Amino acid sequence: MKTFRIDVAASLLVPVSCASVILLYCTGFALLQPIIMASVLLFAELYFLRETDSDSSFDKGIKSGFLVSCAISIVMLLQLLICSDVLLQVIGSFMILSGVGLRAHGKIILGRHFSHSLRVLVDHELVKDGAFRCIRHPAYFGTLLIVTGFGLYTSIYAALVVFFVALLLILKRVGNEEKMLVEYFGEKYVHYQFDSYKVIPFII
Repeated sequence: MKTFRIDVAASLLVPVSCASVILLYCTGFALLQPIIMASVLLFAELYFLRETDSDSSFDKGIKSGFLVSCAISIVMLLQLLICSDVLLQVIGSFMILSGVGLRAHGKIILGRHFSHSLRVLVDHELVKDGAFRCIRHPAYFGTLLIVTGFGLYTSIYAALVVFFVALLLILKRVGNEEKMLVEYFGEKYVHYQFDSYKVIPFII
């Protein structure tokens, strides 16, 4: 049975919504681009928040969603102090939309297997279609693109800081997730690890 994850929705909505309201209040429509991108991101995330129930959740995903939302909110608000040039903002928007698309692709391919929680279903299957043929966690790669893209609205230095902090947090979560999957699938998943990249294609 699928249920709507109100807890994850709140963890995503509250920080970014507050940041958007503050930007609108302080600047009017002068900084509309990051607000539009944040709205696109939130709409895409909320669309996929109906998830299959499982009794074996190791991590509900609330903290991860909240941290990502806070990171995006911080770099959005930093624009009140400093804004990057138009080229960086265009690149940032492209990265955000690419990240949203990649996360949507991963969720569609995974279907009922996708969840913000770290959990396995009773009849869990190992999915290796689409982007999963070469990268085991495309949704996390999408998250990296998104937070880095928002960082570029402020400066390239902010983008680099956000990228590396997000990467460290993602690698920690991926480590827990892959430990769980190795325990469930055994050698089948170990072979998949050797045949694919973890988060960033051709790098990690």
